[in-house]
Amino acid sequence: MPKSEKRFSPFIKQCFVTCAVCCNIIGQGCATGFPAVLLPQLKTGPIHTSKETDSWIASVMALSILLGNAAAPALMGRLGRKPAAYAVIGCGISGWLVLAAAPNVATLIVGRVIQGISYGIIMPLRPVLIGEYTSPRYRGSFLTTISLSQTTGIGLVHLIGSLLRWEYSALICCLFPLASLIMTLYSPESPSWLAVKDRFEECRDAFHWLRGEEENEELEKMIQARIIAKQNEVAENVSKFEELKLIARKKEVYKPVALAMHVYLLAQFCGSITLPSEYVYGKLNGILAYDATWIPVLLLNLQMASIGFGMVPMANVITGEVFPLQYRSILGTVSVITVAATMFMILKTFPGLLSSTGLHGTYAIYSVILAYGVVVTWFLLPETKGRTLQQIEEHFRGKPLVPVEELREIEPLRAGQKTVEEDKL
Repeated sequence: MPKSEKRFSPFIKQCFVTCAVCCNIIGQGCATGFPAVLLPQLKTGPIHTSKETDSWIASVMALSILLGNAAAPALMGRLGRKPAAYAVIGCGISGWLVLAAAPNVATLIVGRVIQGISYGIIMPLRPVLIGEYTSPRYRGSFLTTISLSQTTGIGLVHLIGSLLRWEYSALICCLFPLASLIMTLYSPESPSWLAVKDRFEECRDAFHWLRGEEENEELEKMIQARIIAKQNEVAENVSKFEELKLIARKKEVYKPVALAMHVYLLAQFCGSITLPSEYVYGKLNGILAYDATWIPVLLLNLQMASIGFGMVPMANVITGEVFPLQYRSILGTVSVITVAATMFMILKTFPGLLSSTGLHGTYAIYSVILAYGVVVTWFLLPETKGRTLQQIEEHFRGKPLVPVEELREIEPLRAGQKTVEEDKL
């Protein structure tokens, strides 16, 4: 990519590429909230639905998320971050257009399936893209825009749907991925992905476009780490199965994965229906003797505000920083699977826990799970503020990356030194 003009600072360019990602996320937020606009209006329109079809329209997107999530590692790892973003945008625009032109229920379901595929791809992609594009000094702030964009999209689709028919709402929501497409066309490929593919000159051009000339040390360390990693891959010369076992045993792999799983565990259990359910519990047991519609509304808003300030944005920040460069695509997918599994577990077990242990017992169990998650996160999570992604990776590894040949030369020296020390004793 040619070097950019000097009229825009690196910060402005990082805002631009982050905005491209966030426009896409706003579109996904609109897709998440769209059933709340669509289903009530279908009752008075030409498309006739039943409770069964309504449930499929609302829920089928969650199933197709798994399809998109399965495709994400190949798109992100083999083709690149930009092609993966184009796939998200293409599915997003197609989904909205299919919904806007839908003449029947089957077409509506097809549109929701396409939206789910788009959502499944962007879930692991969004923290990786922003984390790789941005400077360490701004990275945390930029990563928090993920949850902000998601909730903005949900709020916007409800606002648009309250003013317009669902067909026009779908067309307006289509503008967000379209805006993302235009900005993505003018964004560079991720320097980190280019380094993994050994395209070092393109990597330097993209990095300088995004960061300027002030962070060359981070760039050169990233390239050097990739060269060493490639030498070690050739030096190991093992089968695919053995390679997977070796990867799983690496500290820079299993520690971030364990951390991401526990962070998402905290985010999901913090987002459980605590405050509204406590209000219901108080009403059912006569603790609140009067009716006031503002109380559940207030509790719902307090809940969403606390989640928005707490673990939900933090989960995106952490997963955008801790995964090693070489395995970032696949590990991002693993973290999304954790979200889906935890959400399923909460929704599936909540009624049973409520009937067997009561509301107080259910929340006691949730409190124990949260305390466990906090303890594990406390010990696994390093301070990432101001640190490059390469420095964070080396923290989990416990040492800088060293070529295998160099290690083979060092080991006999260490063994000889140890023998001399033993002889002295």
